[in-house]
Amino acid sequence: MVVTGTLVTQNFLVTAAYTFIANLGSVLVRKSKGYSEEMLQGVFNRKVTTVWMLRDNAEIESPIEEVDIDDVIVIHTGELVPLDGVITKGTITVDQHMLTGESVPVEKGVGDQVFASTVVIAGYAWVKVTETGQNTAVAKIENVLQSTSHFMTGLQLTGEKWADAAAAPILGLGVFLAPLQCLGVGTAVFNTSPGNGIRMSASAQTLVHIILASHESILIKDGRVLEQLMGVDTIVFDKTGTLTEEWIV
Repeated sequence: MVVTGTLVTQNFLVTAAYTFIANLGSVLVRKSKGYSEEMLQGVFNRKVTTVWMLRDNAEIESPIEEVDIDDVIVIHTGELVPLDGVITKGTITVDQHMLTGESVPVEKGVGDQVFASTVVIAGYAWVKVTETGQNTAVAKIENVLQSTSHFMTGLQLTGEKWADAAAAPILGLGVFLAPLQCLGVGTAVFNTSPGNGIRMSASAQTLVHIILASHESILIKDGRVLEQLMGVDTIVFDKTGTLTEEWIV
């Protein structure tokens, strides 16, 4: 309505400026959101495209898409574990801190479970596949991370409620003043609507804090916890393996 009003009154410069600013804000929010999603998903950005499958006691390189549950794959030193599975032969040392938080590599032998995207530091093993594709542990984590940027904080929800509540009065006032004063006055009233500004600023502030935290190697999976942190006075760790740096208690 603002754009239409400024065009009708031939305020083309105002039209251009308003359109530019509105679209610039939307572009910045989309870029910030895209960066946040890439940053979160990039935690597990190393992918495997081919695997060594065991066929008649021979190792055959095959695309990972051809692997089914209960197939046996072979993993070697320096490789990424391609899929979730259970070791049926051999012993390996695995770095799986990205999944479990363990600060040191873990020894795994027959009967132990291994997870996709973890790194084989040393050893050689046969692995019977238990999960493939989107059912692997790392894929499920990525799906959670992908959805986090869509969550709204309480501040965002409150801001949008205020913006929605203000829309009708501003619209009514603009329609009322337009015939009494002039179309320019009505358009100016329409332009006072805080809706877009509130939506963009509330979304941007959450994304900015998530990105800033990522620069300190802190992964925030849900923007809503930023508000909840204000009420936290105690942190409980479930096992010592999750503490990779020394903290003073």
